[in-house]
Amino acid sequence: MGYRCPECKKVFDDFKDLRIHYRKSHMDGRCSICGPDGKKFSNIIRHYHMKTDDFPHLVVLCIIEGYDFIEDKKYRKIVRSLVETVLEERNAMLFEIIFNKGDRGR
Repeated sequence: MGYRCPECKKVFDDFKDLRIHYRKSHMDGRCSICGPDGKKFSNIIRHYHMKTDDFPHLVVLCIIEGYDFIEDKKYRKIVRSLVETVLEERNAMLFEIIFNKGDRGR
């Protein structure tokens, strides 16, 4: 089972490898979820924290930071399960529904 990158769709054997890849390859201060041009933010992590009510933003934040920012342990476990399920390679259709950049209404 692998985990798919929401940016480039590459698949990684484990979540840790996906996190390393995302930080190295896609942390340029732009938020691709907010639009194809990806507004550049001086603090992209803060942007993701402010948008955790939007699931794609929450997923990317969990890729970048892990799950420790979620204080409630039960909620953290639920979020972890949901995020990793969405990113699993075998769930390509669910991934496309959530990260379909063309239908986000920007």
